[in-house]
Amino acid sequence: DDAAGMAIGEKMTAQIKGLNQAVRNATDAKSLVDTTEGAHVEVSNMLQRMRELAVQSANDTNTAADRNNINAEAQQLIAEVSSVAENTTFNGMKVLDGSFSGKQFQIGADKGQSLQVNVDSAAATDIGSNTVTSDVSITDGTDSAVAGGTTITVTGYAGSEDITTTAGQSARSLATEVNMQSAGTGVEATAVTKASLSGFTGGDSVSFEIGTEAGTGTVDIGTVSITDANDVRGLRDAINAVSGQTGITATMAENDNSQINLTDSNGDDIILENASSSTTDFTVTALTGAGTASGTLAVGQSTNNAAVTGEVEMTSTKAFTVATDNAAATQHFASATNGSDLESVAEIDLTTAQGATDAIKVLDVALQ
Repeated sequence: DDAAGMAIGEKMTAQIKGLNQAVRNATDAKSLVDTTEGAHVEVSNMLQRMRELAVQSANDTNTAADRNNINAEAQQLIAEVSSVAENTTFNGMKVLDGSFSGKQFQIGADKGQSLQVNVDSAAATDIGSNTVTSDVSITDGTDSAVAGGTTITVTGYAGSEDITTTAGQSARSLATEVNMQSAGTGVEATAVTKASLSGFTGGDSVSFEIGTEAGTGTVDIGTVSITDANDVRGLRDAINAVSGQTGITATMAENDNSQINLTDSNGDDIILENASSSTTDFTVTALTGAGTASGTLAVGQSTNNAAVTGEVEMTSTKAFTVATDNAAATQHFASATNGSDLESVAEIDLTTAQGATDAIKVLDVALQ
């Protein structure tokens, strides 16, 4: 009797039992997520300690032995981060080594009522800063070599956006354009401009105007006499005397008083105008953000102007690409399409001040 009623009842029984099991499934899933979150908190705590150590090591009150001790602790923390990623399990499944991907949590009674979950690897070799860096350039004029009208396409985990360069654009301007689109790409940018002055001659008299904008944006440092080619600290002091107006600071190269390193931490162009030297040229060198030489120019007699365009560093928590429709144009990149490189937490080195400074950036992105 009542076959229809029985069919309806069986369908409702299946719905009730399915819902009850779905509740248990969701409870199990919550337990897995709680386990994962607990491990993430521990990894985060270790990353915070590593960042603290990086800030400590970046300070030049530390000796080489001090930095070695600081780095030893950081390396132990790196090993423990990877250990947590490798050994965190739930019901025999590893959840932080990158293998827990595309998993389905069945949280409803019917087909398709599921939630897909992916847990990225938390290993020290897999977290850090995905980076693409632009080239630096130097010209013998008062403006950068950046070509106008070049389209730069940034494609990240959040999407893809186009940026069009303007003629003479500084690294700071390009980084600002990238950051204006970061919500649509997941990629952020910073800029810095570095250059060096070297090759001075004893007995020479050097003068130039320095600044970040041609014309009214440069300041005359006066005439500086170079008594000893191996000690040009007087020229450094003359540049720093006007740094409040220019934003450009000067330091001596490490263990070398014959070379001056210039930095504009905002990424504006570093411009020398009306440069002169009484006997021979001196050398202006464009430097990457890490301080590597990338292009030189003889200035003082043969050429009176120089403009250095800085480096744009784009970073993201995940891999991304930067493409340009004019690979030969500067502000340019290594090729028409540039994939990001991962600077991982496992690679940080706190034994030097530069390494510690680089580590801060890597750890900041890893924490994201």
